Amino acid sequence: MLRRWLCIAIAAAITTIATAQEVTIVECTQLCNSSKCVARYPMLSSTGKQLLFTCDQGHTLNLYRFDDNQITSITHQLAPGQAIDINQDEQVYFYVTASSDTTKRYTAKRYDLATHITTEVEITTSETKLSNPSYPSHSMSPNANTQATTPNIGTCTWANGQRVYVIVGHEQRVFAPVDSWASYLWPTLSPDGKHIAFFAVGKGIVVIDLRGQITAMLGNYEMPSWYNNDYLIAQHTLIDEHQTPIQQLMLLKADGSWQQALSLPTVTAMHPTCGGGKIAYVTHEGSLYVASIQIDE
Repeated sequence: MLRRWLCIAIAAAITTIATAQEVTIVECTQLCNSSKCVARYPMLSSTGKQLLFTCDQGHTLNLYRFDDNQITSITHQLAPGQAIDINQDEQVYFYVTASSDTTKRYTAKRYDLATHITTEVEITTSETKLSNPSYPSHSMSPNANTQATTPNIGTCTWANGQRVYVIVGHEQRVFAPVDSWASYLWPTLSPDGKHIAFFAVGKGIVVIDLRGQITAMLGNYEMPSWYNNDYLIAQHTLIDEHQTPIQQLMLLKADGSWQQALSLPTVTAMHPTCGGGKIAYVTHEGSLYVASIQIDE
C-alpha cells in the first residue's frame, strides 16, 4: 500500500538542488506496517528481487519476494546483534542461537534463495567475522577451508576492530586507513567490486580502493549502502530540540563531490539498503518501505 504522506515528505526534501543534478522519487511503497511486524535492518539482494528484514526484537529473519509479494520466515532463532549477509550467489548467511543449560552458542546457517533450503555452515569463532553489533554488514568472511578449496571466491569485505579486511581471489588484504577510537562498522563493497565504504567513529563514511587508499571522505553519516558504483545511500542522525535522535536518508556521491537529503528530518527514515535500483528502509515505528529514484546529471 502506497503511503503518500511519507513519499511526499521524502520528495519535499529534494526540491532544492545546489548543483545541476536532479533527483526524483520514482516510486515509494510500503511493504509492511508496524502493526504486523516492527521491522528492522532490511537488506536487499544485489538483484533487488529479494529483501531480508528482522522483527520480534531481532529474533525473526524474514524474506520478502518482490515477484509474488510473499513474506517467508527463514528463522525464528536469529541471534540478535549478529550480522546477516547475502553474497553474490544470493546465499544468505546468518547465526541462530543454540542454548543449553550452562552455555549459549551460535550456529552459522546458510539459506539458499533459489531452493529455500537452510543448511548449517562450518565456521568457527576464530574463522568468522560475521559478528557485528549493528547488522546488516555485508561482511561475512569465508572460513579457512573455503578459501583453500575454492579456486576463486571473488571479492568480499568485512571489518574487525579498527581494520578493514578484503579478499580478492585468494589474497587477503588488511587496511587501517583512518584512526578511530572505536571499531569500523558497516563495510560494503561497490557493485563493480572496486571500492569499499565503511563507517569510522569520528571520521564518518570513508571510501577506499582495494589497495587501502582513501578515495573520498563522505561526512558523518552511518550505514552506507551502494546505490550504484557512483552513489551511496546513508543514514544521517540528527538531534531535535527534545534531544531525541532523528534519522534521515542521504544520497552521497562516492567521490565526495555532492550530497543531498532524500527525506525530511521530521520523518524518521533509517537502516537504508540498496539493490537492483531499489532503496529499502524502515521508520522508527517499524514500518518497511521500498523506493526508487532517478538521478539526472
